[in-house]
Amino acid sequence: MTTFGTMPGGILPGIADPLPIKLQNGDAYWGAAHIEKRHGRWLQENKHSAASMVYLKLTQTGIVYAAGDTNKSKIRLTLAPAVLLILKYIPSEHFLSVTSLYLKKDMPDGDELGRYYGSQRGRAQGPRPVPVFAAPNAAIAPLQAIIQPATPAGNAVATLNTPASNGPIIVYKKRRSI
Repeated sequence: MTTFGTMPGGILPGIADPLPIKLQNGDAYWGAAHIEKRHGRWLQENKHSAASMVYLKLTQTGIVYAAGDTNKSKIRLTLAPAVLLILKYIPSEHFLSVTSLYLKKDMPDGDELGRYYGSQRGRAQGPRPVPVFAAPNAAIAPLQAIIQPATPAGNAVATLNTPASNGPIIVYKKRRSI
């Protein structure tokens, strides 16, 4: 199971150590299977799978809230799209499992417990998965074969020759206006 982020120690009541955050496959009621089933349309509109959205959101900073269940907590992550990530503490294996993730613009209920710092701030611990939306290595070589550096004239930076186009596609560098 991949660690997507780490909850800092001392935020959740009674837990002093940092906890890894993991996404289990689950079923219709929790985990990746639940997120795909209940929120699949929203994920598709944002061009993500459950795993890639969890990965993206856990790179951001958010506020941690208490949930009604004593083993659950929530992280409100507000960078677009604003989401609520529901986590359940698994004491037997000492990690937090992602129960659900969904669009939520308004404030969640529950007491504020602290702040979650995503990896962009350099504070998240543990290995990061390769996002599902990353280009596979097999796709990179054919792309490199059809992209040639542009001639130094003008502000063109590359020329793209494809069999489907009616000639080369020239990529230009955007000019800065002052």
